[in-house]
Amino acid sequence: MALNKTTIIPTDNLDLARQQFKTIVCGKKDLIIVVLGNDAISDKAADCADTRASVIIAGIERKVVWIKDRSALADEIKKLKAGTVDISKEDLATIAAFSVSLDATTMDIVRVDDIINFLRMESAFEEAGTA
Repeated sequence: MALNKTTIIPTDNLDLARQQFKTIVCGKKDLIIVVLGNDAISDKAADCADTRASVIIAGIERKVVWIKDRSALADEIKKLKAGTVDISKEDLATIAAFSVSLDATTMDIVRVDDIINFLRMESAFEEAGTA
């Protein structure tokens, strides 16, 4: 699987991982899907999100961030501003991915038991663009 718009955040150095997460998710003006986990569902979510991230609408870039260790950056994830959804109240084990708006608010959650496909990832990006 070739991922062109995806940054995999390595979690073996947590300080660096936190910094990278904050820089990409909170510091840039892009629509972002954050993928969580290291299993077949996460692989599919990352692949579909990466493909949909190649679409640029109104000059706004799309990016994908993949955190393979769900718990590694849980504190940083839970601190994101609530938009349409409040990720701080969620069990991260049930989340395959979530979208983040231009102003770093959480807008959509893709659950591990959702049908994960290109259309679902496009919908998550679109929801991020409504904030």
